[in-house]
Amino acid sequence: MRRTNLLRTLATTFLSVGFAVAAASSCSLITSSDIAPGGIGQPCKDDSDCQGASCDNGLCTAACSTTAQCPEPSQCLNNTCQLPLRVAGIWIGLATAAEGWTLTHQEGIEFAKEKLGYIDYVYEEGVLGEPAEKAIDKYVADGYQVIIANSWDHLATVRKKAAQYPNTTFLHCSGIPVEPNVSSFFAHMEHAWYVAGRIAARKSKTGHLGFIGSFVTAEVVRHLNAFALGAKKENPNAKVEVRWLGFWYDVDFDKALWEYTPKHMGDKAVKKNMTGEEYLTAKLIDSGADVITHNLDNQLPSRYVGIHTTAKTMKNPDQDWVVWTIANDNIHGWRDQSGQPFANAIGATYWNWGYPYIEIFEDIHRGRLTSKAYMYPLTTDTETSVVGFNLSSAETDVTTLSLKVLLDEASKMRDVYEGPVKQTGQRPGGDIPPGTVIDENEWRNMCWFVDNVVERANPNDFDSELVSAKVPTATVKGNLGSQKEPTDGSPREPTTAPEILLDLGSNGAIWDCVTNSAPGG
Repeated sequence: MRRTNLLRTLATTFLSVGFAVAAASSCSLITSSDIAPGGIGQPCKDDSDCQGASCDNGLCTAACSTTAQCPEPSQCLNNTCQLPLRVAGIWIGLATAAEGWTLTHQEGIEFAKEKLGYIDYVYEEGVLGEPAEKAIDKYVADGYQVIIANSWDHLATVRKKAAQYPNTTFLHCSGIPVEPNVSSFFAHMEHAWYVAGRIAARKSKTGHLGFIGSFVTAEVVRHLNAFALGAKKENPNAKVEVRWLGFWYDVDFDKALWEYTPKHMGDKAVKKNMTGEEYLTAKLIDSGADVITHNLDNQLPSRYVGIHTTAKTMKNPDQDWVVWTIANDNIHGWRDQSGQPFANAIGATYWNWGYPYIEIFEDIHRGRLTSKAYMYPLTTDTETSVVGFNLSSAETDVTTLSLKVLLDEASKMRDVYEGPVKQTGQRPGGDIPPGTVIDENEWRNMCWFVDNVVERANPNDFDSELVSAKVPTATVKGNLGSQKEPTDGSPREPTTAPEILLDLGSNGAIWDCVTNSAPGG
């Protein structure tokens, strides 16, 4: 869960930095700060390329039992002299006490550290814009060789600093490797979201699903569309109602600024102060959604539904209202930090960054990396697949076997968005014809919804019509949500969709999918 206010971090650099030092196992040795050709730790083809050492998988190596046996500044780690690869993470969210996207990167690097043994790792969390630039300056000055940025929102920062520090390697998750010292890495998460949509439609009794969109980007739209298409595969009449937060998480999490009296609480309903995530979850429930998911950087929707399910305050308004959730980002996002499953959490779409980090760090360590775009598919190997779906330990309707079948089918799909696909009017060229697949440019710049994504015409009136949703852009203007509920208990003033809760435009988080997506798209 979030323990800070991003608005404050956008203005000042966090002082809280996590440190971790590598443990053991590798096969490279570096003899000095300025290494001569053929020296230990340098690239090689065979033993003749190495000075007094052997060539092991492309690097000159030497054995050791203590650091005293290794030339300075190398160290003896797991019986091999080596100089650690110094890696710094620049994180958009929080790694400490976190539940979502940033935690998956933290866990991935910790996994790679344990397996490789030569990683010296530090990070700074909750940074974007100028604070991120300052953190990079500090780490480069301290001698860190690899800088990792884990958000598309870091694009301008990565490009600026990569040009400033051409001898530093930059890794940008979901980015585009334009500069010669920048590589990107990502995966086809849409396949996991397609599986999630199929599961959600099977669980739903109403065919009315809910999706909380975070930051208005093509990535978010792409995943929401995949979820909606998966649901439609199971139930041709399924609808996915979208509501927008406006950023990856509520930046005023610790203040709980959103006032709302949840109708689903029935005769126990009272006005509550909520986070933006909780507020949108409650409104989706009151709007009729019985399976809710999201792509936020926390699991507050699952926590909220779990609390009210356990408290038996899930009424609508006179009958029991069973609501399910699907968590996001983390393989165990369906459970709390004590390991207990959230009530009525089905499972989670997840990222597994451990093996990609191993591959990329090895390429850097062994001198194989040039500017490259690493892109990973969904596979049926649940241990190594970078994306997937993991069932809650408490889920009983969806079996492990049925999930395996769904994942296998999704892994064999040529394209989740292969036509025929109908859309709500924003796609250049109209609907996708049968047999047609989209190209990478459209994949990176998907700012249109498939035809079963809907929104309330008046987001504050749950009896208003469910209309075809439109992605917020420069021409489809979003409307800022109101934090305060009228004191007399009457509904909020009418508004029009899309309603968006957070306005961080002055800090670059604007409500325009096109601007927030790949350049040139």
